[in-house]
Amino acid sequence: MVEKVKNEQLNVEIFLGNEVYFDSDFYDSLKNQSFNSLANSNYVLLEFSMLNTPDNIPEICYEIKLKGYIPVIAHVERYECFFDNEKLLLSVLNEGAHLQVNASSVINKESKDSCKFVKFLMDNELVSFVASDMHNLTNRAFYLQEAYNFVAKKYDKNYAEKIFKLNQQNIIMNKYFESPKSLQKRKGFLSKLFINKNSIK
Repeated sequence: MVEKVKNEQLNVEIFLGNEVYFDSDFYDSLKNQSFNSLANSNYVLLEFSMLNTPDNIPEICYEIKLKGYIPVIAHVERYECFFDNEKLLLSVLNEGAHLQVNASSVINKESKDSCKFVKFLMDNELVSFVASDMHNLTNRAFYLQEAYNFVAKKYDKNYAEKIFKLNQQNIIMNKYFESPKSLQKRKGFLSKLFINKNSIK
């Protein structure tokens, strides 16, 4: 891909990186560095199973930090364990992890609960990155420009610039920056957005 961009003389610079999937081989991959960090930086994009999300995500983030990396949780809005659990959410942030959401979720093109959770995160400025998660031009489209325009209008341009451009530049420069650490809305607000599935008999 990098060579193709050069050959076509496109005005695009490509930086390698991949999601590191949490499975039984995860810690070996971390130890052996058998993955591409984001833009060869200390930032690692971390992905979990949607069906079997681990219940010790803060500890996983801690282990990643011990190895000298900074965790970025990919498309955090896919993991239902965060939907009504402020304690878990803040524990992950307090471990220094950053949250990434998909542009499609920002503009309400995903499930109702996922989009609702992204709105909550945006309202509290807990999102560090918006990404396309683009796989093709049909059912996994780009949406970044639409999402940027939405955030700039609903919130403000400074926040849009930060989560669409400036924080990404921090990764490219391998520059450390703090993850958000607190909710702006009153405590207990998140749990009221979602039905507690465990209470349904």
